Amino acid sequence: MIIFFRKLSESWPAKILLGLLAISMMSVFGLGSMTSMWGKQDVVLKVGSDAVRTQDLQNAFNQELTRARAMMPGRYLSPAEAIQMGLLNSTVQKQVSDRLKRVMTEDLETIASNDSVRNYIVNNDAFQTMMGQFDRALFDAYLRQLNLSEAGFTANLRQELAQKHVFDAIQSVVAVPSLLRDKMYAYENEARDMSVLLIGPESVKINEKPTEEDLRDYYDAMQDDLYAPEYRTVSVVRITPQTVADSILVSDEEVQVLFDESKDALSTPERRQVAQILVSDEAQAAELMRGLTAANFDAVALKAGQSPEETDLGWLTKDSVLAELSVPMFEAQKGEVTGPVESPVGYHILWIKDIEPAKTVQLADVKEELIQKAKAEKTYDLMYQKSKEFDTRIGAGETLETAAAALQLPVETGIVTDASGMDKSGKNSALNNPAAVQSAFMLPQNEVSALIDEGDGYLAVRVDQIEPRTLKSFETVQDVLTAEWVKDKQEKQVQSYADDLFARAQKGDSLKTVALFSGLKVQELKDIKRGDLQSLPPQIGDDLFRAETNHPVLMPLNEGFVLAEVTGVRMPDAAQDEIGLKTVTQDLNNAITSGLIEETLVYYSNKAGVSVNMPLIEQTFSIYMKPENN
Repeated sequence: MIIFFRKLSESWPAKILLGLLAISMMSVFGLGSMTSMWGKQDVVLKVGSDAVRTQDLQNAFNQELTRARAMMPGRYLSPAEAIQMGLLNSTVQKQVSDRLKRVMTEDLETIASNDSVRNYIVNNDAFQTMMGQFDRALFDAYLRQLNLSEAGFTANLRQELAQKHVFDAIQSVVAVPSLLRDKMYAYENEARDMSVLLIGPESVKINEKPTEEDLRDYYDAMQDDLYAPEYRTVSVVRITPQTVADSILVSDEEVQVLFDESKDALSTPERRQVAQILVSDEAQAAELMRGLTAANFDAVALKAGQSPEETDLGWLTKDSVLAELSVPMFEAQKGEVTGPVESPVGYHILWIKDIEPAKTVQLADVKEELIQKAKAEKTYDLMYQKSKEFDTRIGAGETLETAAAALQLPVETGIVTDASGMDKSGKNSALNNPAAVQSAFMLPQNEVSALIDEGDGYLAVRVDQIEPRTLKSFETVQDVLTAEWVKDKQEKQVQSYADDLFARAQKGDSLKTVALFSGLKVQELKDIKRGDLQSLPPQIGDDLFRAETNHPVLMPLNEGFVLAEVTGVRMPDAAQDEIGLKTVTQDLNNAITSGLIEETLVYYSNKAGVSVNMPLIEQTFSIYMKPENN
């Protein structure tokens, strides 16, 4: 395998270019560029002969949605929100990428052994106790959280480890050429001293005022920009959690079922506040127990080298402690000192400082919370049903008002918007949805749009009135014309002023002298590297690092200019910066490796063939999924 990749990496300049440009997987086999080659009608993507069907993609999306929800505790992430955030696109991309990697490992006959899979699981921090031991319960909880079987998890892990073998093999043949490394190090670490003078519009004042003739000329020249926009008045129906909430009913029987399912989670288990003396020797533990009481516990612990802060374990539940400690710790009485208890980490002497009894929640205490939870679970199902029925009714010729009334949905009327989403006062219109605004300006009058995704629901718009764009009168835009005249005048004077200062600097005046003459302030910048100029446009940074010492340069910046002069240049000494040189080397190594991995997947993409049926994907995910699919 290494020989294969060594041959692949022989033309390293091309690979470096790939790495430095960071070509993304999407650009290699992006969704927009994939061709169609379909057999079954429910196939959404194919990599070689491996077909992914609509149900497979839905399952994969649901798994990614579960992961996303786990990272957003306390908030319900709906499928529509997740799709809007790009989760569907990333799921499709991952499906393609995973299959290409599988094609690659199969072609290279790369496998991960049972031992490597077992070692990865056992040594994973996520599945270990605080003592560093593998905890089967943590592993099972992880699988439940992601709705994965152990067989499915290990199969995926085996594939990922096999891919890692290949990628490690690729990285093992990457060697960063010393010439490239040195050039990159010098590029990143060259330091310059600069004198900088900023010349902006505030540097000049316009005391003149335009004549009416000037403004008339501007009015004639700017007419394309002086039209009042076309406005459309629309009516809107929204299908959101808020608009369907009133029609959701929850029975007492449903509340009871929810309570029975969640009673254990809502209840609080017994907790105990515990202090512990932990030693490794049984004889020492027995000696410490002689005469030990709650009253002298801290003093005895200090003799054993443990402060009160170190012995305090805080409040614990039975399932949060080592199995060997759970029984003696939770059978002892309040104030009792018990032990020593042996565990894999030593001998424990336990002081039960306080006990907080278990609390069993009553239905009356959480009924309202359970009702709201049941409503939330029903909301998206009801929104799905109402959106389907709304489409059906509008398709059958019902008016917006009739369809809305039948579904108990409110109709918002009299919303005025222009094509940019602004109302006549220049504020965001009540429509407040770019897709809905776009739809409103594509519809003829009195026609109802299809349902439009609004993040947390849907909306449909109907165009009730159209006001064509009109040219504003000269009298109403004189302030605009005056501002434009002043701006043009100012730009010319700033240009003239900057050219004059630049000419002085070219004749030999220092920037300090130029600044003194102009009343401006020169900035002295010391030890500036390319990375320090990120706030400036790239072209200005490049010009400043190409400029010769003591040769002024004039560069446009926003509405003004930068007059600068390099006063000193210091080239870095790589021999004195071992850490910096290693950092550059590692960055280049990663860039080259990334480029090689991407080119490898391009190779297998071309070899296997990749196609994605975006219309079918969009159709499959066009409506909020039902809760049972979430």
